[in-house]
Order: sequence, then C-alpha cells, then structure tokens
Amino acid sequence: MSFTFHDMKELLKKESELDLLEILDLSSVELVDLLEDVLYDKQSRIREYYCEDDEELDGEEESY
Repeated sequence: MSFTFHDMKELLKKESELDLLEILDLSSVELVDLLEDVLYDKQSRIREYYCEDDEELDGEEESY
C-alpha cells in the first residue's frame, strides 16, 4: 500500500487516541514537550483537572 503524507494523516485521524499514541510510540514526556503551546493555552483546564485554582499560585508567575 502506497500513500501520501496527507493520506497517512487522514488515516491517523481515524484512530482512537490510544491507538494513535501506540502507533507513534510517544512517551508522556515527549507529548508534553511537543504540545507545550497547547498546554499553555489550556492551563486553566489542566489546573481544574488537578483541582488547582489560579488563585492558589500565590503570586507565582506563570512561566512559558
């Protein structure tokens, strides 16, 4: 089976998240590094997940 890079991306979009991670063989550390911009944009959601309020930062600066 021969397909283009675009075809490959379309096939990967159809995979479940877990299967995609398995196929890509990415660790959590690699994912966090690769998704840094997304994590920065979604930090409120992430803090909510870990039950932390932005107010609990006690004046700490958020670093990027």
